[in-house]
Amino acid sequence: MEDFRLDGERRDGWLEPDDCSVHPAYPFRMSTRDLARFGLMFLRQGRWQDEQVIPANWVATSVLPLSDAGPRGGYGYMWWTERSGAGFPSVVLPAGSYSAQGVGGQYCLVIPSLDLVITHRVDTDIKGTEVNRFAFGRLLRLLLEARQPG
Repeated sequence: MEDFRLDGERRDGWLEPDDCSVHPAYPFRMSTRDLARFGLMFLRQGRWQDEQVIPANWVATSVLPLSDAGPRGGYGYMWWTERSGAGFPSVVLPAGSYSAQGVGGQYCLVIPSLDLVITHRVDTDIKGTEVNRFAFGRLLRLLLEARQPG
């Protein structure tokens, strides 16, 4: 990651305790560039350039639809997964697609069959700024339709 910082100038990650669990959450911010690189590393089965950063079998297992999430598709190890085309409203996702989804409309969608990573970021520092999954689904439909030949 090139843009992530934990220094005196900027903290892009922090522990956040919550009464609902003994385990604190660790929210973090990623730039569009770093988010795209993360998606690309998963698209390349855990490889970054010539180095195997994450074991390929972990990547393959983590993006399986291990639970049924109804109209949201499925859910693996922290990844939302396509299930029978479902994943986002208004679009049929190609088989094998998976996404990371963050607060306010942060998305990293990986579509292996198209060798494609789509990232979407929102400036959540601006109060009330959000792109919901319905709007993102419409955007995805337009992007996927634009790829279709003539």
